[in-house]
Amino acid sequence: MERSEKGSASADVCIMKEGIFMAHYDVFLSHANADKIDFVEELKKSFDKLGISVFYDKDTLKWGDNWKKKIIEGLENCDFGVIVISNSFFGREWTEKELKTLLSRQNKSGQKIILPILYNTTLKELTAHYKKLTDIQFLDASQYDIKDITIQLASVLLSEKTRTEKQAGNDSLFDDFFQRMNTLSFYEWFSRLIENGNQFIEDYDENFIGWHLGSDIIQQKEDKQTGETVYRINPIYYEDAKAYFKKKIRPQM
Repeated sequence: MERSEKGSASADVCIMKEGIFMAHYDVFLSHANADKIDFVEELKKSFDKLGISVFYDKDTLKWGDNWKKKIIEGLENCDFGVIVISNSFFGREWTEKELKTLLSRQNKSGQKIILPILYNTTLKELTAHYKKLTDIQFLDASQYDIKDITIQLASVLLSEKTRTEKQAGNDSLFDDFFQRMNTLSFYEWFSRLIENGNQFIEDYDENFIGWHLGSDIIQQKEDKQTGETVYRINPIYYEDAKAYFKKKIRPQM
């Protein structure tokens, strides 16, 4: 997005960062000013109809704002960046900065953040300018109309909402589980499960019978060769449990 000096709207949701409430957006709409009238304005209006909160310079920046600071805040506090990539986008100071910031966030978190749209340009041009984007699935505006793009965005946002709610629910489940199983020997056993790729292993304490009962996080089965009961993390929870363990448990070990 290049600098635009008009605007009056803001996001509906706020988050607190360093004691200050900041607006949070579903989408940061990055584009070149040259593409506003012919494409980006209609795209923004289509997003608005579905109630998608969008950082869009023309509507978000208000009279007197420090526009550079507001743009950086928008980039840091959006779930996704919809990047309208055209020949006018290439080589612009702020479009390049926005793309670099979103790429950095995406690489750091490992989550999908960048949603590129090719507009009046080609894959060859995209590759020539941004090799790092060639592995990211894009939508070509010559093949998808604005309504189709909006529907695709709504689907992505719904998937993200579902993932976030699932993660929040799992974190609460893990909080309760590890509060009950809060010994170093158990942490070491759980760590070994993760390091072994969640293969079934023997009990962590043969004298602590039934410790896993009442929780869906741990699965058990009988080893056919030894006849012993062996355990693993329920595959449904494995990836989330691994992330939770790395973030909240391992630092305690």
